[in-house]
Amino acid sequence: MAASELTDRRAAFTPSYVAAYEAWFHQLDGAPDRAADAAARTIALAAEHNFPTWLGAGMLHSAIARAAQGEPGAADELDAGIEMWRKVGGAELLVPYFLCQLGQARLTAGAVARAEEALNSAIATAEASGERFYLPPLLLVRSTLDTPDPSGRTPAAMREAALQAAAIQGWDPARLGPVR
Repeated sequence: MAASELTDRRAAFTPSYVAAYEAWFHQLDGAPDRAADAAARTIALAAEHNFPTWLGAGMLHSAIARAAQGEPGAADELDAGIEMWRKVGGAELLVPYFLCQLGQARLTAGAVARAEEALNSAIATAEASGERFYLPPLLLVRSTLDTPDPSGRTPAAMREAALQAAAIQGWDPARLGPVR
């Protein structure tokens, strides 16, 4: 059956899924306005059709976009959204990415200790889960704190590890920065 032939709740699943990943793509591309638009579509579809996973994803991407635009309360919403994401999904999928974004939002707000906590948690989650795709930017952001991470890596060692992981994963070094 073609997607265009679906008439029930299944017909809304694909647009919800696509909108959530579109928001993420725009965030990775540094376009928070477009990310916010896609996140709003995700939230609307997910709420209308009762898709809790996509609702959580939309809320997270919305908070990340607003944090990137400098909205003060977005970091707290992102923190709550990560907790909800973990409860609803029961998995750590994308959590290192979300925690890195939380760390960046906390840094922007001047809450350095809370940023460090989020970034250290992101690194620990990435290492425990094996989800290392966002490790290069994560390590670069964490290295800006100029303190060793919990494993004892210095900021210079984190930057070196970020570049090594980027080379292995095929990241374009120009796409790793600037760190917000």
